[in-house]
Amino acid sequence: MKSITKCPTFSIISQASDGEVDAIEGILKHYDDYISKSSLQPFYDDQGQVYLEIDPELKGLIRTALVTKMMKFEIEFRVA
Repeated sequence: MKSITKCPTFSIISQASDGEVDAIEGILKHYDDYISKSSLQPFYDDQGQVYLEIDPELKGLIRTALVTKMMKFEIEFRVA
């Protein structure tokens, strides 16, 4: 059976958008597997065999983009 992981809570997202380092690290840790899978690139060995490996530069770019979006994220409160 596939495990279900919950999304980060509103509180964590709010703290991350305010620049709280621990909250940002928590969100990055939560999405680390997804980021790693998105960073897979084909590489070739000396015999021409293809294998997938995480491209650390691409992973860093994705993490940087995520942090940048977190810092620009604004939460609006509306009273009904």
